[in-house]
Amino acid sequence: MLNNGGLRDNLQAGPINFGAIYSILPFDNQQAIVHLDGATLIKALEIGISRKSGGYSWSGIRFS
Repeated sequence: MLNNGGLRDNLQAGPINFGAIYSILPFDNQQAIVHLDGATLIKALEIGISRKSGGYSWSGIRFS
């Protein structure tokens, strides 16, 4: 999950190298693993799809 402002480019077809990754994510962000209870996860999903609070970018998640 990323904030939408963090993604700065599209991943182009072809080899993936440091330059390609840096053009997409040019900031010194750190990754973290977090443990959430169900209510907090649902709230994060609601914010992410509403786009009212900036929104998030998702990958590999399914929900209904």
